[in-house]
Amino acid sequence: MVADQSECQLCSMCQLICTLKHEKAFNPSKAFIKLSKVIKPGGELDVGISFTEECDNCGLCAKYCFYGALSRVRIAGTPGQPVRSDLEERSPVKK
Repeated sequence: MVADQSECQLCSMCQLICTLKHEKAFNPSKAFIKLSKVIKPGGELDVGISFTEECDNCGLCAKYCFYGALSRVRIAGTPGQPVRSDLEERSPVKK
């Protein structure tokens, strides 16, 4: 998975879909994707996105990201898979 923090709006949709798949419940604190925010002295928001070791690269977070902040990347050398592949199906909601 590749994250573009500049596009993230901290909506937590990625965390919700992750926990729905893995926990069968909406619980962002148990998501395999972690979001953080820091407000800089000038008031600018700095967003951090990271993935835990449990992340299986399923791509659901990228598929349902309304803002295009996440992309699915396949590991080079995986038989029959491209090195990089943004998910074709995106949520119809745009900025």
